Amino acid sequence: MPTKRIDYIDVAKGLCMVLVVWQHTHTYYMDLETGEFWLESFRMPLFFLVSGMFFKMYGGFREFIHKKFNSIIVPFLFFYLIFSVLVPNLLYFCGYDGLRQASNLGWRSLFNCIFEKTYSNSPVWFLLALFWINLIFYGICAISKKTKGTIQMIVVVALSVVCGLCGFYLGVNRVFVWANIDNALTACPFYCVGYLLNKTELITSPPKLKFLILVIIGGILFTLFFSHGLSFKQNKWDGNDLFSLYSCGVIGSLSVIALSKVVEKFRLLKYYGENTLLILCMQMPVIQVVNLVVKKIGMGQMGEFLLTFSVVMLAFCLIIPFMNKYLPWFVGKKSLI
Repeated sequence: MPTKRIDYIDVAKGLCMVLVVWQHTHTYYMDLETGEFWLESFRMPLFFLVSGMFFKMYGGFREFIHKKFNSIIVPFLFFYLIFSVLVPNLLYFCGYDGLRQASNLGWRSLFNCIFEKTYSNSPVWFLLALFWINLIFYGICAISKKTKGTIQMIVVVALSVVCGLCGFYLGVNRVFVWANIDNALTACPFYCVGYLLNKTELITSPPKLKFLILVIIGGILFTLFFSHGLSFKQNKWDGNDLFSLYSCGVIGSLSVIALSKVVEKFRLLKYYGENTLLILCMQMPVIQVVNLVVKKIGMGQMGEFLLTFSVVMLAFCLIIPFMNKYLPWFVGKKSLI
């Protein structure tokens, strides 16, 4: 939906979206070393943190649900039904056996998003988790309203931490919760950090360049040293992942945001950041098509990887304006309902 935009936040989202496409392109070239082990520690936490910066309760729960349904669930259903149900089944019916992550086909594919952690066009799991975390955080804020001032913030933080620990230990014990609710619980502390940054008005304050550089260098060194290479999508953790998950997630995210303040005039990253939902939901089909073509060129793995990644990112410069103009309801630009 139309909102007041903050340039460096869009740059941060755009930068992180570039890293997500980098990751998913890498899945076709697993023998290459591309820094995945380090980058995984803050990619998805950054999206949850930034989402928390713009949390609002609006005029009440009814208006809140209406807005979240239009901005999250409508795009999710559109991209899920097309790229995880319709397209895989059509390809399978036509005899194509190159499907990736198509765990169920036929009528059962309609329910993969509920019962499966992995399905075709899997990046849209984030939208489901984002919807649930908005509902959870709405409940947290509604409870905290019974208090005032500093106590209210303490209640918000405490309840967010409790939710995060619940999600984390569900993952430690390999307890799967339908429709990515467990991911949403685990991400609550990141969402809360973004919410607190907004409340303290740090997102609009102009810090000095020296401070930003210190945060960037410190964040890089910290995540390089403590990162365990954690993948958020499956919500599977070991008991000793707790510190790495939350410390690297928060500190790595803050370092990306600091970097984005330094390069906030980078217009292409800002453009990607303004359209992260579309890139998130369409990247896997685009990568697969581009990769099929690039593989025929034969440039060696590193050459093919870099060419695939570059072509995919440039392709979105054409896809984004088309979707925004002709299908704005499905990319969060207009309300369908």
